[in-house]
Amino acid sequence: MIKAKTGRLQGKIALITGSSRGIGAQIARAYAREGAQVVITYCNDEGAAHTVAKEVGAALVQRLDVTSRESIRTCFGTAAKKLGGIDILVNNAGVNITGDFDQISDEDWDTVLDVDLKGVFLCCQEILPDIRDNGRVINIGS
Repeated sequence: MIKAKTGRLQGKIALITGSSRGIGAQIARAYAREGAQVVITYCNDEGAAHTVAKEVGAALVQRLDVTSRESIRTCFGTAAKKLGGIDILVNNAGVNITGDFDQISDEDWDTVLDVDLKGVFLCCQEILPDIRDNGRVINIGS
């Protein structure tokens, strides 16, 4: 388990969207090494989220669907209430539908836009009541 006693993020609460795997899990590991209390979020794979949470000594694991304003409000509100606020939001959740460009369906394209763009928009709006003074929002895109 990663438990930093000191670090640049000591005393900070960091919520990372899509942190149950991939880049989000690596961000969670890095933040934990720097002393942050990390909130691990997942959309579908709760088991993977708990594996990462155990590894980094996460403060909380929350289900989060970034395409749903209600899910975002619930996740952020619960984290803020239990941990006293949020200092850092990392908008990392994303989806990539692979295939030939001319074969991507309208439904698949809408999914990409909903997660990768609308999700960031919604999370940025919904973090406002819960982010502490001098908080930070980091948006990642690819």
